[in-house]
Amino acid sequence: METVLPEWLGANLLIKGFPEFTKLTMGSRLLFPSGAGLICMGENQPCTLPGDEIQKHYVEHETLSTRFVRAGYKRRGIVCAVERPGEIHENDEVQILINDFAHPMQ
Repeated sequence: METVLPEWLGANLLIKGFPEFTKLTMGSRLLFPSGAGLICMGENQPCTLPGDEIQKHYVEHETLSTRFVRAGYKRRGIVCAVERPGEIHENDEVQILINDFAHPMQ
């Protein structure tokens, strides 16, 4: 595929500069300049719904929905819950606090 846009995958936010983002541990926190905070609930597992959306844009390629599940494994990002409401703006710098299960954050 030449292009796959984040919104085709159901992304609400696109975080750049953190190559291992999908491996972020549950309980890790994303903090934004406004005070907004998100808490990682785990990896966003691949499913056929984003594959269906990609298929709409590349009708000449067959079986993208099911192929996406394999291709998206460990590459879909994370699911978060809002821990503290606030505004998040494009190009905001994000502070990531990684939860270490050996020494969990409180």
